[in-house]
Amino acid sequence: MRPGVTRKQLRDPDTNLRVGFKYLRYLMDKYDGNEKLALLAYNRGPGTVDKALKRGRNPDNGYADFVKGKKDHGHKLYTSK
Repeated sequence: MRPGVTRKQLRDPDTNLRVGFKYLRYLMDKYDGNEKLALLAYNRGPGTVDKALKRGRNPDNGYADFVKGKKDHGHKLYTSK
């Protein structure tokens, strides 16, 4: 998304956000503004989403609702103590 950016630079929050938002914008355009598909592709990879769509399957595994903070999304948040 930003040629020449190193892994070290991606650890900088400003750089990371700039690149991440640019990638999310790319996915929003790719999926014609479909926020749910863009979030799925951002987290699962566009290849996974495209493959499911091509096969006529629903690529959603509840993860987009989890990311958006909706209740009853079907995922359990694991934290280490």
